Amino acid sequence: MAAAAPIALFAMAAGQLYSGISQADQMRDNAGILKENARRTELTGALDELQVARDARAASGEAIAQQGGAGIELGTGSALEMLRQNAINAEFDKLNIRNQAAGEAGNLRSQAKQLKKQATATLIGSAISAGSSVLMGASMLGGGAAGAGAAGGASAAPGISAGAAYRMPVGSSPFGLGTLR
Repeated sequence: MAAAAPIALFAMAAGQLYSGISQADQMRDNAGILKENARRTELTGALDELQVARDARAASGEAIAQQGGAGIELGTGSALEMLRQNAINAEFDKLNIRNQAAGEAGNLRSQAKQLKKQATATLIGSAISAGSSVLMGASMLGGGAAGAGAAGGASAAPGISAGAAYRMPVGSSPFGLGTLR
């Protein structure tokens, strides 16, 4: 039965470490997914930006064709102003798409960074928890054995009373062999 206690302590500490490592791995995996989502968000934004540019060029071409078909002099007056305004609006649309994609990607990268920090904290926490469990269990096991030995009248070594080592002068030997050097 006495051999089971250290094994149980080891198993408990190993379980705490394994749990922390597992959680940290999951957090790192999620951080990687967030970083990939950020990259894809930027790519989607770039593709949307290109589509807006294509649509704007197609709309300008259609407007020029309609104006020419209606007999309006191209490249002057209201017709020119309409084409310029359409081009300006398309550029603003592209800018908004780019900024929105960059903002979303930045948020995703920030979340990924936080998850990585959390993973490190989880690893450290599980290691500390496992270590403190082992120390607490060892002190309970050691304290129980020392208490039983003192209560039973048994000494730690033949000829040495319990606690004698704490009363000896520094550098002396508990066996009466003189000072230690």
